[in-house]
Amino acid sequence: RVGRTLAIRGGVSGEHVNAKAGYRHYQYTGYLLSSGYNLQNNGDATILEMQFPYDTRGDSEELGLRGDFDTGPIKHSLVLSGSRQTDEVKDNFSFNPLSTNIYDPASPPLLTSPSPTPLRSNSLNFGSVALADTMSTFDDRIILTLGMRRQNVKTQNYDSSSGAVTARYDENAWTPMAGLVFKVTRTLSFYGNMIQGLSAGSLVGNTYNNAGEVFPPYKSKQVEVGAKLETGHITNTLSFFQIKKPSTLVDYSTSPLPTLRVDGEQRNRGIEWNIFGAVTPRLRVLGGVTYTQGRLTKTQGGTLDGNAAPGAAPWATNLGVEWDTPGLSGLTLTGRVITTSRQYLDNENKIKLPSWTRLDVGGRYVTRIGDQRVTFRANIQNLLNKNYWEGVNSPGTATLSAPRTFMISATADF
Repeated sequence: RVGRTLAIRGGVSGEHVNAKAGYRHYQYTGYLLSSGYNLQNNGDATILEMQFPYDTRGDSEELGLRGDFDTGPIKHSLVLSGSRQTDEVKDNFSFNPLSTNIYDPASPPLLTSPSPTPLRSNSLNFGSVALADTMSTFDDRIILTLGMRRQNVKTQNYDSSSGAVTARYDENAWTPMAGLVFKVTRTLSFYGNMIQGLSAGSLVGNTYNNAGEVFPPYKSKQVEVGAKLETGHITNTLSFFQIKKPSTLVDYSTSPLPTLRVDGEQRNRGIEWNIFGAVTPRLRVLGGVTYTQGRLTKTQGGTLDGNAAPGAAPWATNLGVEWDTPGLSGLTLTGRVITTSRQYLDNENKIKLPSWTRLDVGGRYVTRIGDQRVTFRANIQNLLNKNYWEGVNSPGTATLSAPRTFMISATADF
């Protein structure tokens, strides 16, 4: 498989104005194997060997304006922002389903036919205009943010042979947002927020009969309350949250592949604790623990109501550390441990993926070359090269972890 990516981004900002723009073009061609699906407890699964030429290009723009003023004892920070994003997708895949076992993988024959030319399959246009006012009073001890956003999502699917539009979705929605912060003392704050969002529907992957279909946009709703405590150079946050969003169902009655359908609603409730700050002048920590109760609350005919949501691991923990070495100024060593508990693979809650733990290490070196500040970074993800099922891409489809991965980069400030 050969892939190429071109990404160009840029932006400017000032005291009251900021603007960003970007362009992206990604394409690949060649032979590949899909993720496993129809996974059984004994490891039996189905994979697809396929030719899947893919070409997508898009652009995005964002503009923001901010104005500060007072009305009596109340300070205002008024923000008006607008954004736009477009994506055009071309694909044209052919496949051959094969039986395998994840513990004893089969060796599929290599496809010899050339990769076909990608054809236009779908397009996305996403636009948003938002207005928000952050008001503060009593020496910023009470901060209230109120806002409203107007969003538009337009998607179109095309027939690959004729180019005719086969499905179209064009909808607008007003979505509110509100947040309140109350600073009890200089170190203790309580907060709460509510936000709704209109998101573009997901693109169905290539392991389903309706591959390439774009689901209609959906509204998500999030409510969160919490507290923030600063003690010395360490900050702790504790929050309670609830998120509602649409969920999907895999229909295995279709052939030659199952069909992914929008099924109903998923509700995630949970508690999250985070800690970050400097333990010593040279040692910093960043970590947290999250407990999530993911439930399917609206399913077809109510048959699966109350089941655990696929991919919603009840427990997730992470701990990262940074240490500025005393022997070499500018050198910082880093490490991180991530642990995720067992999670269900399917809506029926018949198959569970095992828990997993990953160790990452790395470092960065900050220096000056001429008048420029330059940062060199080197990281190793999955240091112990462990194999595990990282998560659920969609109900019934498991994602395999990446192997030990080395990454280096350099950043210069101008």
